[in-house]
Amino acid sequence: MTDTPKDTDNNQAARKAEALEKMKKHYVEVLMNQTTWSEEEAREKLEANGYNVQLCVRLFMGLPPTAEAQSVKPKTVNQGIYNHIRGMMDEASQRYERKKEMEARIEAAKEAYVRANQKSDKDA
Repeated sequence: MTDTPKDTDNNQAARKAEALEKMKKHYVEVLMNQTTWSEEEAREKLEANGYNVQLCVRLFMGLPPTAEAQSVKPKTVNQGIYNHIRGMMDEASQRYERKKEMEARIEAAKEAYVRANQKSDKDA
């Protein structure tokens, strides 16, 4: 009595599904050991993050996801060039705003100093 190809495919699919469930259960246990989450919470977090245990632990600890996960690789050379240009422009804009804010603080401090000196000159 031999298995038909259809039975073999069904057995393989069943074994794969069983292995997948076993792996998911293992990940839930690992996450429960690393956090204070219940089994249900751990399963929800893993499902939401593609069963990435490391990402779930980082989220539990309040850390941002790694930079590798956040960075978007450009699809073309032009996208890379424009992303670089945009990054440079954003950085320059931030520097300008910081410089402008610092100059405003310095100017306010100078005015306060002058007013304080004028007030002390009037009193004297």
